Amino acid sequence: MKTNLQTFFTEYRTYFGKISKQQTIDVLSSILEANTAKYNLPLEQLAYLLATAYHETGHDFVPKRELGGSAYFIKKYWTNQRVAKWLGNDDASEAVKYCGRGLVQITGETNYERFGIASNPEMALETGTAIRIIFEGMIKGIFTGKKLSDYNKSIGYDFVNARRIINGVDRAADIAKYANYFLSILKKSTV
Repeated sequence: MKTNLQTFFTEYRTYFGKISKQQTIDVLSSILEANTAKYNLPLEQLAYLLATAYHETGHDFVPKRELGGSAYFIKKYWTNQRVAKWLGNDDASEAVKYCGRGLVQITGETNYERFGIASNPEMALETGTAIRIIFEGMIKGIFTGKKLSDYNKSIGYDFVNARRIINGVDRAADIAKYANYFLSILKKSTV
């Protein structure tokens, strides 16, 4: 399944407005190319992956570092020892070192190890690595144990509960709305 990029970006602008960064076009193009070359997700799953990246990057698809300073990361990823243990953070410095990065804001030493970048967490900001992480994490259920295929339903893809792949049901309705937009875009641009 291949995406006509010209049609895709025309339709994208219809739903989401002007694209202000060339990097947005580059990353989106790379995600679509990776899907065609390696992953071949069904349209519904690809739409949900795109919606997730759209939300997690603040709507520009540029892999980024989570906002906040050391005190914020320590409070969020170390002070609560249950969270720290789940993330694999052994001390406060790891809460800072393994803060969120990428298209899906992976956090914690455990997740960075799962993707083979614990020794260089900044790699999560590289487009190719960020794309590999979002595809493999969502396909294999690496983030929470839930995966894209868990939400295929006989009545259609469950975009609302698919949020559990990344982060419980935080902002699930918003991301489901984006996923429906992306599904419409993909249906019109896939050849």
